[in-house]
Amino acid sequence: MSGLREFQLPFEDILIHCWESPKRGPALLFFHGSGTGAQTSSNFKAVLAPLSERYRVLATDLVGYGQSGMRTREPFFDMEMWGRQVKALIDYSGEPSVVLVGHSLSASFVLKAAAVDERVTGVIATSPFGVTYPVAPDLKGWSFPASPEALRTQAERTVFDRTKIDGDEVDLRWKTLNRPGYRDYFGRMYPNNRQYYLDLSALTDEELSAIRCPVVLMHGANDGSFGPDKTSLVLGKKIENADVIILNKCGHSIALEHPDKFIGIVDTYFGRTEH
Repeated sequence: MSGLREFQLPFEDILIHCWESPKRGPALLFFHGSGTGAQTSSNFKAVLAPLSERYRVLATDLVGYGQSGMRTREPFFDMEMWGRQVKALIDYSGEPSVVLVGHSLSASFVLKAAAVDERVTGVIATSPFGVTYPVAPDLKGWSFPASPEALRTQAERTVFDRTKIDGDEVDLRWKTLNRPGYRDYFGRMYPNNRQYYLDLSALTDEELSAIRCPVVLMHGANDGSFGPDKTSLVLGKKIENADVIILNKCGHSIALEHPDKFIGIVDTYFGRTEH
């Protein structure tokens, strides 16, 4: 992701890995999803550099993901901690007004931030968590792949066009997953079934009604994790200033599969935001 400075930011006795573009234009802060080996360099690699040409871009790997550090004590799946990480990046930006971009699980964090932080003047949520619904009791949470081939199979489930998961993407995720001690850490982060994590990530109706800023909910029509009717369309009815955009021939990883459409939506909604 050329043009962006990489650095480590102290956060609660952990170093979180961040990217930052030169200070110009509206501020966009990015938070990736929770899939196996997911990280900023995976979810947003196709859009950060182009957007950094006209926005102030800030991004971070979540604690326990990518190049960020790991917690030393449980719980490792900690919604409140990740929410504080969102606030820490807003604080670091020093901006009075920011637009938050949250993918998948991180959509919950950025929506929660928008409900309480007046500095959040816009949200883009792709393939969002944020509401709960019944899932099969035996539907497991995220599991550590046994091999690069198994990892490729997992990652391919997030896209409509499987060629988007190339060798470089698999190598990046596999290298991340094989950090010292990470196999055990990941297993302890996701020991429960899928219902547990959906329930923890859900916003209350009170939180959703407190969101006043413009919100764009983007969802792939072919999302194999959960369809737009499960989350985006539900959220869109509960958030006052929300638009829902459904992309055809698109899976769970919107910014990876359709970077031009993603960038166009950012420009359309927030390109003229005054900061």
